[in-house]
Amino acid sequence: MSDATQEKPKRRFRFQLPHVYTIAFMLIIFFAVLTWIVPSGQFDRQTIQTAAGEREVAVAGTYQEVDKVYTDPETGETVDLRQGIDAVLQAPTKGIQAAADVVAFVLLIGGSFAIVTKTNALNAGA
Repeated sequence: MSDATQEKPKRRFRFQLPHVYTIAFMLIIFFAVLTWIVPSGQFDRQTIQTAAGEREVAVAGTYQEVDKVYTDPETGETVDLRQGIDAVLQAPTKGIQAAADVVAFVLLIGGSFAIVTKTNALNAGA
């Protein structure tokens, strides 16, 4: 049989999942676009006393739509609830800064597990 008559095996398409950073960035972009589409709104809030102290909660049935661009009555600043390119690019760093204590905790625990695994301390103690 000649090479011309032999059929090449068909390769099946294999879906390859994108990198986790790509997925996270696409989600950031998706939700930033939604800030331009989905109507904005808010609930009235009230402060209640709990066993842990005071807490601010939303009042049921008081939802009202809010303009996406408005002037804050307390500070007089113009507030734009829509997210632009600059907010999308700053989102990862702002998120890490806001959760710095969680990031540090995960790094410490991960380092501790790496040391315990590398030194074989669990197997030696058993």
